[in-house]
Amino acid sequence: MKPDFKLILPYIALTVLFSCSEDITETVELQPLVPLSQDDTAGSWKNVMGIDYLSQLEMPAPENTASEAYQAELEHLITIAKGRTSEQEDRITYWSAGGVIRWNQILRDLVSKYNVAPVVGAAPDPQRPFTNPPFAARAYALLSVAQYDALIAAWQLKYEVNRPAPSAVSDEVDTFFDSTPLPCYPSEQAVIASVSASVLKALFPAETDLLDSLAEEHENTVYWGGSGTESDVWAGNALGNLVASKVMDYAKTDRMNLSADPKATYTSFFEIDATTVPEPWICIELPLRSPMLPLYGRVKTWMDSTAVFKALPPPPPQVGTSEFNADIANVRKISDKRTRERWRISDFWADGGGTSTPPGHWNLIAET
Repeated sequence: MKPDFKLILPYIALTVLFSCSEDITETVELQPLVPLSQDDTAGSWKNVMGIDYLSQLEMPAPENTASEAYQAELEHLITIAKGRTSEQEDRITYWSAGGVIRWNQILRDLVSKYNVAPVVGAAPDPQRPFTNPPFAARAYALLSVAQYDALIAAWQLKYEVNRPAPSAVSDEVDTFFDSTPLPCYPSEQAVIASVSASVLKALFPAETDLLDSLAEEHENTVYWGGSGTESDVWAGNALGNLVASKVMDYAKTDRMNLSADPKATYTSFFEIDATTVPEPWICIELPLRSPMLPLYGRVKTWMDSTAVFKALPPPPPQVGTSEFNADIANVRKISDKRTRERWRISDFWADGGGTSTPPGHWNLIAET
């Protein structure tokens, strides 16, 4: 996207945007991320998709810092950084907690927003998906894979080009944070912003305007903070979009589209044995609902599916057997003696409708 060097999304406007009852909420204040290492060799790490992204990245070679074109970018950056406002500094601080963290927070909030059971009998709305736990688990995975692969490719390109930070080229650049020796082309912030927004727009089409605004603000913090020029951000944007497109191409072929099973073929697909399960699953809600993604088990796993399915536990004991009855009696015993503290623990892990789901709960724990 073409950067806008104005304060496009001032803090007060962002607050109003997030405050609507149907919009996601702004998350807690976090301290700026201070990495222990620049991970200089990260460009050689193995990515998840197994794709050589840079061989498919079509863009002109970056300008040398002594070139006229780069010097013009540098002068523009100097002007922007010197004129930044307090509102812009607030947004720099917000995103400096870590773009990966912030975009995971955004995804958790979107999952919470859309984690509402659809109207019975209504056709699925791809613009507003039901973010049940399986959907959410896949969404968190897609975002993380895209971010991880994009940053590996970014580090590879950084050290191939080895363009120094603007403040190392000119001492007139007013940087918000201390400069680091990390090469600045492409901008890692732009990479994270573009790859994250692209994945989330594919998953939540109705939120495209919001996600575009957030990505634009995230990228603009590079200019406001004096950490990168227009070509640094442009390259990061192009790389992030490329990686996101490859990850979402994978998502189109992972059989998720078959998991909802609208024609209720799951009973025949799994060949339910009446002797093993004399009382198969039935809906006890009124009105009756179809099961939630009954064929989600057919969705491709990221790693070796054969190995995964070989490790599955055995079937449960048959209904009516002594082992089954003992299990039921144990559940009854626990429920009869349940304390208030156990109720509290159960509620803590319930993660039902309107939450980021159990996968989101563990995503939050990882953030902490």
